[in-house]
Amino acid sequence: KQWYQRRVRGPFASGPSTPATEEGGGPAPLEFNIPQDLANCIDKFKEFYSIEHSGRRLKFVFPLSSGTVGVNYTQRQYTVSMSAYQVATFLPFQEGEHLSREALQTASGLD
Repeated sequence: KQWYQRRVRGPFASGPSTPATEEGGGPAPLEFNIPQDLANCIDKFKEFYSIEHSGRRLKFVFPLSSGTVGVNYTQRQYTVSMSAYQVATFLPFQEGEHLSREALQTASGLD
């Protein structure tokens, strides 16, 4: 975890929280657009995992994944835990305070 935290900065520096399951286990994943901030985090974690666990296969199970996001709201900072799907819906608000439902659907890929 320390290796990962030294190489990743930003909203996902604490690392992804993704439980491991057997192939085919767990809920069926929804198709969604992975935000670039989260994609960068996943790439760094894959790099870390390949170094630490040579020969093992890594599979992200997004329906069971969660993350912690720092939120600045009304001059206060909050730390919020949310699912990967909620992160995909939440991150587009970094671009502006007001988004239409259609813009959120396009950005997240969720219906």
